[in-house]
Amino acid sequence: DFPCFPGTRYCFSQHMMRASGESVSVTKRCVALEECLSTGCTYLRHEEYKVCTSCCEGSICNLPLPRNASDAVFATLSPLSAAPPLPRPGPAAPIGLGLAL
Repeated sequence: DFPCFPGTRYCFSQHMMRASGESVSVTKRCVALEECLSTGCTYLRHEEYKVCTSCCEGSICNLPLPRNASDAVFATLSPLSAAPPLPRPGPAAPIGLGLAL
């Protein structure tokens, strides 16, 4: 257990699995709020993989791996309205998060 750096108060988990459910890769790191706005599971049908992403707020909160839509959620200890406001993108800034594996 170690504290996250300032500005990265959420624990991010991304779990890539084969169609059989076998784990291929796991990524866990501390992130800012913006990286937690796209949780859930995505199917990469052409590669026959499922990628599930979850985020949580708290100490050692991301021990279980997200394996399905019920696990791939964003869980917070405090209401998001208490979090600092998100920066507004400029007119030409893309909105969305990419999938980095």
